[in-house]
Amino acid sequence: MDYMLFIGKRLKDLRLQANLTQEQFSEQAGFNYKFYQNLESGRNKYIRLDTIERLAKSYNMQLWEFLKPPDDSYLKDCKKRIPGKPGRPKKNK
Repeated sequence: MDYMLFIGKRLKDLRLQANLTQEQFSEQAGFNYKFYQNLESGRNKYIRLDTIERLAKSYNMQLWEFLKPPDDSYLKDCKKRIPGKPGRPKKNK
């Protein structure tokens, strides 16, 4: 499981439940809009624990509540993406 994809998916789902745009949430929570956008899309490679705590607090959640998947199927979408190799595709012989 890719933890950054999980955090991004969790943030997006919570934000949509709250009927907020990325810009509205980032402003309300005190984060830079572009930073939040990168978090939600899973583009950041790392995140500090205190940042996750701030995000959880913004949704009035404890850290453990934020990090707990809502159900088992939730984790299916959080598998690490494996990019294809650059260059030409191999020819079938």
